[in-house]
Amino acid sequence: VENALMDEGEESVLNVWLRAQTNPQKFLCLLTSAPAETDTMAVLSTKEVYAPGSNGYSRVEITTGDWGAPALASGDMKSTAAEKTFGPASSANWAALTHVGLVTASTGQLSGSGKFLLFVALSVSHSSTP
Repeated sequence: VENALMDEGEESVLNVWLRAQTNPQKFLCLLTSAPAETDTMAVLSTKEVYAPGSNGYSRVEITTGDWGAPALASGDMKSTAAEKTFGPASSANWAALTHVGLVTASTGQLSGSGKFLLFVALSVSHSSTP
């Protein structure tokens, strides 16, 4: 499954781990196409299913308590995460969802409104209807 730590995510990891800066709040967002590693929050307007707060869509917060302890699996460290629910879709069909992103803002799709940390490809594309 394709996934990537964005440039802004790399910066955040280094700031939190090496410089003891505050670990930011994190929110899951739904994407309709794969971002590039250099993409920022400004690109979300072209990749996020809808702007947060429209058509029943909002980003969903994920906290440290939502993660399981890391464990070695097939030579890589992995962690499980709590299941999160989006929606329900309201006035429009949600486009085919292909990826999930992790960002540091509950709203906003502009540079300066938060950081785009990482993305993970979904194993299958999903759609939602009202």
